[in-house]
Amino acid sequence: MKNRLTQNWTFMRVLRLALGGSFLYAAWMQGDWMPAFIGGLFIYQSLMNVGCAGGNCYVPPVKQTTKTIEDVAYEEVK
Repeated sequence: MKNRLTQNWTFMRVLRLALGGSFLYAAWMQGDWMPAFIGGLFIYQSLMNVGCAGGNCYVPPVKQTTKTIEDVAYEEVK
Protein backbone atom coordinates (compact mmCIF):
# COMPACT_ATOMS: atom_id res chain seq x y z
CA MET A 1 0.00 0.00 0.00
CA LYS A 2 2.81 2.37 0.89
CA ASN A 3 4.56 1.56 -2.40
CA ARG A 4 1.45 2.52 -4.38
CA LEU A 5 1.31 5.89 -2.69
CA THR A 6 5.00 6.75 -2.92
CA GLN A 7 6.30 5.22 -6.17
CA ASN A 8 5.68 5.53 -9.91
CA TRP A 9 4.42 9.10 -9.89
CA THR A 10 4.01 10.17 -13.49
CA PHE A 11 2.73 13.36 -15.05
CA MET A 12 -0.73 11.81 -15.47
CA ARG A 13 -0.97 10.90 -11.77
CA VAL A 14 -0.01 14.42 -10.74
CA LEU A 15 -2.47 15.86 -13.25
CA ARG A 16 -5.29 13.65 -11.90
CA LEU A 17 -4.44 14.72 -8.36
CA ALA A 18 -4.50 18.39 -9.35
CA LEU A 19 -7.80 17.99 -11.22
CA GLY A 20 -9.32 16.16 -8.27
CA GLY A 21 -8.22 18.91 -5.91
CA SER A 22 -9.66 21.59 -8.15
CA PHE A 23 -12.97 19.73 -8.43
CA LEU A 24 -13.13 19.33 -4.64
CA TYR A 25 -12.38 23.01 -4.17
CA ALA A 26 -15.10 23.96 -6.67
CA ALA A 27 -17.56 21.66 -4.90
CA TRP A 28 -16.76 23.22 -1.56
CA MET A 29 -17.12 26.75 -2.93
CA GLN A 30 -20.41 26.01 -4.71
CA GLY A 31 -21.88 23.66 -2.13
CA ASP A 32 -22.60 21.05 -4.80
CA TRP A 33 -22.05 17.29 -4.51
CA MET A 34 -21.42 16.39 -8.15
CA PRO A 35 -18.01 18.08 -8.47
CA ALA A 36 -17.09 16.54 -5.12
CA PHE A 37 -17.86 13.07 -6.45
CA ILE A 38 -15.81 13.65 -9.60
CA GLY A 39 -12.97 15.16 -7.59
CA GLY A 40 -12.98 12.24 -5.19
CA LEU A 41 -12.82 9.85 -8.11
CA PHE A 42 -9.83 11.66 -9.61
CA ILE A 43 -8.03 11.76 -6.27
CA TYR A 44 -8.70 8.05 -5.67
CA GLN A 45 -7.35 7.21 -9.13
CA SER A 46 -4.22 9.25 -8.61
CA LEU A 47 -3.42 8.01 -5.11
CA MET A 48 -4.07 4.32 -5.83
CA ASN A 49 -2.72 4.47 -9.40
CA VAL A 50 -5.80 2.82 -10.89
CA GLY A 51 -8.03 3.70 -13.78
CA CYS A 52 -7.61 3.96 -17.52
CA ALA A 53 -6.06 7.39 -17.72
CA GLY A 54 -2.81 7.30 -19.63
CA GLY A 55 -3.18 3.73 -20.84
CA ASN A 56 -3.12 2.07 -17.44
CA CYS A 57 -5.73 -0.48 -18.48
CA TYR A 58 -3.81 -1.91 -21.42
CA VAL A 59 -4.77 -5.50 -22.14
CA PRO A 60 -2.38 -7.50 -24.29
CA PRO A 61 -3.92 -8.88 -27.48
CA VAL A 62 -5.08 -12.46 -27.50
CA LYS A 63 -2.66 -14.75 -29.27
CA GLN A 64 -4.02 -16.25 -32.45
CA THR A 65 -4.33 -19.99 -32.45
CA THR A 66 -2.74 -22.00 -35.21
CA LYS A 67 -6.04 -23.43 -36.40
CA THR A 68 -6.47 -23.14 -40.12
CA ILE A 69 -9.74 -22.59 -41.86
CA GLU A 70 -10.59 -25.46 -44.13
CA ASP A 71 -11.64 -24.77 -47.67
CA VAL A 72 -15.39 -24.55 -47.89
CA ALA A 73 -17.20 -25.64 -51.03
CA TYR A 74 -20.01 -23.29 -51.96
CA GLU A 75 -22.94 -24.14 -54.11
CA GLU A 76 -24.62 -21.56 -56.30
CA VAL A 77 -28.30 -21.06 -55.54
CA LYS A 78 -30.52 -19.85 -58.39
